[in-house]
Amino acid sequence: TETIGGITIRNGDIAKYDTMTDTATLAFNEDLFTANEAIDAFQILTDGTFLISTSGAATLGGVSFTPDDIVSYNPRNGFVEIVFSGDDFSANENIDAFYRFHDGTWLISTVGTATLGGLTFRDGDLAHYDETTDMATLFFNEDLFAGNEDIDGVYAITPDILRFTTLSNATLDGTLFEDGDVIEYTISTGVATTVLDESLFGGAADINGISAIPEPQFDLLAGVALLACLAWRRRR
Repeated sequence: TETIGGITIRNGDIAKYDTMTDTATLAFNEDLFTANEAIDAFQILTDGTFLISTSGAATLGGVSFTPDDIVSYNPRNGFVEIVFSGDDFSANENIDAFYRFHDGTWLISTVGTATLGGLTFRDGDLAHYDETTDMATLFFNEDLFAGNEDIDGVYAITPDILRFTTLSNATLDGTLFEDGDVIEYTISTGVATTVLDESLFGGAADINGISAIPEPQFDLLAGVALLACLAWRRRR
């Protein structure tokens, strides 16, 4: 449980945070699950729908799913469906970061080493997966970090500009950041900068999922608003 922008949030809540006003509101309530759950990856789409993955098996809106599934949740009518099935992996996995592009392909990171679409990748890699062809390629390489890291939140502003957070403190492009920071990384230039600092939280937060709030017709960062989901710190 953490505080940001004047509100307290749990590890199954999603807070909408505005850096301009330092205010936050509750965007998704953990009580919507049938039991206490921890959201460990999410994205908000242009129509306001949430894509969600959890750290354990969960039930939302009458739909049960596992940590390697991704579900969509429509806050207007409560409709839930599985939009990515963990059956695509070669074994049971736990998705802890993802992003869906407009073309329906995915960026995916998992808690441990996983195999998807013929590609084996590590917890600090990002795999680009096409469900229609069942093929995956390496999009971001964990070796770019100064050490062994685990990406546990990602949002693609463009295919060249990523915003992400990691499970532990990490160094990228000579930039040292904490697990409660959000980093922006430009792939073509290899430059990393901090865009949200852990000090904004009331405690030593571990951000475990992020999403920008997209424009109604464009999947871009809208102003400076940012969604941040917190989860309990996990150990490798």
